[in-house]
Formats: sequence, C-alpha cells, structure tokens
Amino acid sequence: MNRISSTILIAVLLLVFIPYSATQTFAVDNNATGGQGLNMNITVKLYSDGYVRVTGVAPGQASGSQQSFRIVYNYTFYSNRTVEDKSVIQTSPQQPAGAPNQYIEVNLTGSRDNNNLTGSMNMTRLLETPGKTYTSVIMHYNATYGEHNWTLDARYEIRTNDTMVVNSLRNMTAIQFLPAAGSRILSFNTSVTGDRYIIKITAVIPYNPVPSTSPYTSDYLSVMSLISQNRTLEINSYTYISSNGTVKAKQHIVYMGGFTDHIEAYVKEMRYLSKLRGEQGIQPNNSTESLLRIIEQLASNFEVKEGSSFTQVITLQANTLTTPLIREKGVTDPVKTLVALRNLLLSMAKTGQAGFNTTQVLNQKITLKPGDQSIRRIHPNQTILGNLEQVKVNPETPRNNTLIIGGITIIIAAIIALAIYLMRKPLTA
Repeated sequence: MNRISSTILIAVLLLVFIPYSATQTFAVDNNATGGQGLNMNITVKLYSDGYVRVTGVAPGQASGSQQSFRIVYNYTFYSNRTVEDKSVIQTSPQQPAGAPNQYIEVNLTGSRDNNNLTGSMNMTRLLETPGKTYTSVIMHYNATYGEHNWTLDARYEIRTNDTMVVNSLRNMTAIQFLPAAGSRILSFNTSVTGDRYIIKITAVIPYNPVPSTSPYTSDYLSVMSLISQNRTLEINSYTYISSNGTVKAKQHIVYMGGFTDHIEAYVKEMRYLSKLRGEQGIQPNNSTESLLRIIEQLASNFEVKEGSSFTQVITLQANTLTTPLIREKGVTDPVKTLVALRNLLLSMAKTGQAGFNTTQVLNQKITLKPGDQSIRRIHPNQTILGNLEQVKVNPETPRNNTLIIGGITIIIAAIIALAIYLMRKPLTA
C-alpha cells in the first residue's frame, strides 16, 4: 500500500491539483478556447501569505456490483523534515460464487537506528475448504540501506498444514522464496521439524523490487514494499482480511525528509529503475525523463506549510484529492502561486506522459475561495485555468485608495499643527 500511496502523492501533486511554474508562453497546437477540462470539480482556497490549497473531485467508478470500498491516503509534512503517512483501506468485495472463506491477519512493526530498520512481522492465514488449512509466519528482520540497494537479513518461522505450501517449502530455492527481480542472495538456509520450517536469508535487493508471487510468498512478501524504502524511520502497519473478504488496513509510517526530499527521492528511484531497464536492453523513454525534470521543478520551486497534509479519499462514488498548503518559493501572492502551478501542469501535458493535454488544462474550470480573513473578495471567483492572470484579490481596495487615505491623514495633521500654532500665538490687542 505504501509504494502505491507514494506514487499517488506525486501524481496528485502533479497531475491533478497542480498548475505549473514557468513562463506565460502557451504556444501549443491545441485550441485553448475549445475542448473539455480535466473532468474534475476543482476548488482552490487562497491565503494571504501566498499559499494555496487545492481540492479536486473526480467522479468514481460506481457500478451495480455489491462491492464497496473506501481508501484514505494521508501524508502530513513537518518542518523537522519528516513525513507522516496515516493511510487506511476498507473494502467489502463481492465474493465470487464458491470461493473458500479465508482469514488473514498481518502485523508489521519496525524502528530505525541510524541506517538500520529492525522489526518483526506476524502473519496468520486460515483457509476454510472441505478441510481447514492454516499458515503462520513470524519474520524477524534487519534492513540496512545503501544508496541504491538495501540488504535484508531475516529469519522466518513458518508453520503450516497446507499441502501446497508444504510441498513448495520442501523443494524451494532461494530465488523462489524471494522472487524479487535483481536480488542477490548472499546466504540461504532452511530446516524442517514437523510442521515448523525455519528459513534464514540474507539478500541484497534493489529499491522498488517487483516481486512475483507464489503460494508461500503471496501474503507476506508484500511487506517488502514498506521495508524497502530507504527513508523509513518507523513502521506500524496492520492488515486484516475477514472470512467474507472484507479488508481493513491501516498504517502509521514516518519517513525522514520533508516535502522536497520526498519528491527528490521519488525522482532518484525512477531514474535508477530506468538505468536498470537500460542495462536489460530496454530503451529509455525520453518523454519520461522530461516528466521527471518537471517533477524536480516542483521540489525546487515550491514549499508546503508545516503540519499541512495531502489527502486522497477514493470511493465508488468519487475520488477526492486535497493538497497541503503549498506556494511558490519567494511568493506572497496566492494567485502567482496558482499560475505557477498551472504552468507546471502545462509543461507536464506537453511531455505526452501525463494523461491529459494542454487544452484540457487551460479549459479546466475552478472555483476560488478565501482561505483567511485577509482575503475579503476574489474577482472573478469562478474561472478557468487559462484565465488566472485576470483574477484579482481584494479588488475593492486598489493602491490609489491608500494614497487617498494617506493624503487625508496629511491634511488632518496639517490642520492639527495649524491649530496648535494658533493656540500658542500670543493675542494682540
């Protein structure tokens, strides 16, 4: 869940709420006055210190099925250069006819000391078929992080009466047990006593591994996506799947590095993966690199306010995204921040990798609202992204009003000074 949420964070900060920072040269092939927007309802709150908060609502994928779900991603950014992830998943899927009842519970914990993350994982899996089978896994791990790879040193204790799992464990190889592409197995030892299997493994694994699945890895290898992140400071993750298929998952994970580091780490990992693909003979995509360079602009040109959060709520009915309070560095005018974000979206559209084009960006309708009491009026309060330059904040108090007030003050001061002078002037007979 965590790797997915990191990707969504970047995607949202770029694909949805964002508008972009560059020049105002919108010379594109698309017709800026025609076409549809991004198929979203977007509301932007403007703050007097230059920050904006954008909420986008896209229609969900509601259908006539019995399935329902609610996924909440929540990232909070702090000035001590950490990111807190508190995400929740709840689903109630429609069980296929004849599917066996199964119960799965997974607990994963970990804490970091310098460059090592140490923790444990407990997994229990019950499968109710004509005969009840069970598999339980206890993993104690130590993860040591390098620049591009991390080393997993783990001890697994597996108990099972599942015949398929038993047969797999008896004949497995190291790479079958840890089927992550690019991994190097340094040591692998197994022992069996009755229904108890002890496995000790040390492996060097690239970041963002893409594991395949097998009967004994499908349920617990997914925790690797949480352990594998180089910046993880602590993990407290819990997943429960009931016998009717209902899923409840929640996590509290803290990462080192704030907003800028979070994005830069993503870009670094994507480039490393691209390099690995190149070594495997897969040609790099130039437009993808262009997209990564634009993402870097987000990291270098924008900042978020301490304690503000990115949230995404996904249901059958809607996909709702809310950005943290964000502004362009050095800017105190929220409209300028919004223009810079809009321009960033336009740059993304031109790469051809964003899933939308410039016409959709420029014609996206938005509603503008005050974020604090200093923003008294916004005109117009409804517009499109292509017309942001015409937006005025507090237009009823233009600069010349200040001059008038200042002039009146000077006149009053002059009158008072004259009165004092006349009062002090001696009377003549």
